Amino acid sequence: METFEVVKVWVVIDSTVNSIPCSDTCTAEELCIALCKKYKIPPLTRTLFALRVKGSNCFLKDNFNVLSGSREYEFRIRFKVPVLAHLITLDEMTYDYYFQQARNDVNSNSVPEIKYPDHKKELLGLGITDMFRAILEEKISLKDAVRNYKNHIPKVILRRHGHFPKKYALETIPTILVHDVNYVKSQYLQQMYTLAPNYLAEEYCDVQWQTGKSVVLVHLHVAPFHEQQPGLRLYNSITREWIHIGTIEEIIYLTRNGDNCLEVSRRGTPLFFKFKSEEELSSFISVCDGYYRLMVKWTFNLSKDDETPSLKDLHRLKCHGPVGTTETYRLEFKGDCYQFNNEQYYSLDHLVKCHQNPEGRIYLKECIPPSEYVQRKGVRIDQAELQEILKDNKSPRCLSTKDIMLYIALLTSGSGTCIYTYAPARTGLYASACCVLPCAGE
Repeated sequence: METFEVVKVWVVIDSTVNSIPCSDTCTAEELCIALCKKYKIPPLTRTLFALRVKGSNCFLKDNFNVLSGSREYEFRIRFKVPVLAHLITLDEMTYDYYFQQARNDVNSNSVPEIKYPDHKKELLGLGITDMFRAILEEKISLKDAVRNYKNHIPKVILRRHGHFPKKYALETIPTILVHDVNYVKSQYLQQMYTLAPNYLAEEYCDVQWQTGKSVVLVHLHVAPFHEQQPGLRLYNSITREWIHIGTIEEIIYLTRNGDNCLEVSRRGTPLFFKFKSEEELSSFISVCDGYYRLMVKWTFNLSKDDETPSLKDLHRLKCHGPVGTTETYRLEFKGDCYQFNNEQYYSLDHLVKCHQNPEGRIYLKECIPPSEYVQRKGVRIDQAELQEILKDNKSPRCLSTKDIMLYIALLTSGSGTCIYTYAPARTGLYASACCVLPCAGE
């Protein structure tokens, strides 16, 4: 019989602490999914979130049992989306969560790159911008916003400058002519990105770098969008130099070697590190793995000892989960028929007609091409069928070079947006289209 114990989770957009009963098998991923459902975060952006140990900089890996830790966690967006316009188009609720998290970090002086007094004016400007945002979004008066100015001005400014921000707000806010709250939020975040271009980067201090017989203490830095050294880099405490390890895409796998030791296999010589604790080691593995799945290949875990539970289940079931906010099914062409949901159909029209009832078990709304990592044999498509497939399609198609078969004495003909290449006395073209998934930063 399962036992349940309470876990406390702090959420940026909720002033009330969540007390959630969890079973002794509940993982960090399961708890994140439950919180996403509660706060209307869709599956499309759920993987940006993770649980951070309260009072620490360490995050939980997906398969961590939440009852075996501190039982006090923070629900945060862990993975950075470098282009803010992309995030708001994905989901407005996630965008708002990102904004609220960023303003909380700024106000609590939790962004290492933003320092007082170097950025004194900018910090005050961010506070005034947030006050104006509250006036627009919460429909409050200037008088009410100024009365609650301590909720918006960074704490370091309040400590050093007393009531000056209050006076400055009364003089400045009436001169602002913008009335779009999302524009105000975007300007706040853009200014923060200018001050802290590596916001959400993670640093692991006093890590032992094992090079041959010598050991050097280094700081490991994970910042996939760093301008000069994107991905992984380390600071050598002896030479006092930054060394670029490689990009996220260049990581091949991460291997635990016992006693908090880790091998980083990359394109080049592997590196060996020893972390101060299991918590830091797991946090480092999970941030690298998370970015790898978002930017390179979402169906692959870098560490076989730290598998994502939901991904493990999908591999076991030999299927993939939702791509958007609805269920997605895989469609395969077997040469003489189409296979869909373990059933065979002689044509696409037949398949669609069988699933046009919105009240049915499966309502076929949209067909999505398979991932570029799905291994498929070449499929022969005759010219008439190719015309039928492409006649209503105005977008370009990318053909993988390894899937194109070369014929001698090829002829090319076409009109409009369709071009066909075929061999004389033949009616076929061997090819398969591939769908390229963009990196998180594109």
